[in-house]
Amino acid sequence: MKELLILIPALPLAAAVATACFGRLLKSRSHWPVVAALAGSFLLSLMLLKEVVSGAYHDSHKAASARVGYEETYTLWTWASLDNAFPERTAPGSPAAKTETTAPQPAQTNRAFTINITLRADPLTAIMLAMVTFISTLVAIYATGYMHGDRGYSGYAAPDNTVTQALYPVAIQYGYGEIWDRPGLDRRQRALVAVAAFTALKLDVQAAKFGQSALNVGLSRTEIIETVIQTGPYSGLAPALNVLEHFHNESR
Repeated sequence: MKELLILIPALPLAAAVATACFGRLLKSRSHWPVVAALAGSFLLSLMLLKEVVSGAYHDSHKAASARVGYEETYTLWTWASLDNAFPERTAPGSPAAKTETTAPQPAQTNRAFTINITLRADPLTAIMLAMVTFISTLVAIYATGYMHGDRGYSGYAAPDNTVTQALYPVAIQYGYGEIWDRPGLDRRQRALVAVAAFTALKLDVQAAKFGQSALNVGLSRTEIIETVIQTGPYSGLAPALNVLEHFHNESR
């Protein structure tokens, strides 16, 4: 049981470290370690829940058991320990308190103050671990599908691109903070304006990336393609064809 309590939080932590260290190599597959680790933690949580339920069942059938509830604790290390931190006090009304005046006074004893780093397994903890790891696994899987093909995975918008990240956050703050929050157009219309503008400026990569964003806000491929075609008479058919080719490659 101790190994399960250690592995359940250790797997997601190890996956986070692996993603941070090897994200550039994994690229669009960088979510694999996270999903696998969370799924593994969920399975281990189910195993822990089974052991806790089994232990609680056997514990409740012990005739000599005087404990209320079931729990298992494992001390990993002592974080702080202070000897003679506070004195022991005799509870009022206890036999020791009644004989205090007649019996010789013993030497005062002090108790230590200790903070232990401890793992604990009980029914509530096991249920919450299984629930949290299950939901986390579903969130990771959903986010993987939702962000599939997102432009934040690569290119100038990639978080690990230290060169473009010197300017890209500023562009985001101005473009999305100041311009996109203005009233008058909804997000679908703003996405079409961006696709048309980048096509007219002959910025094929940006137009294709904003085409992906347009798909994310609910526009169809037909609407995006038609928007690019409509720019042809004004900015040239060749730039429109280049954008359509890039958009086709990006959205496959």
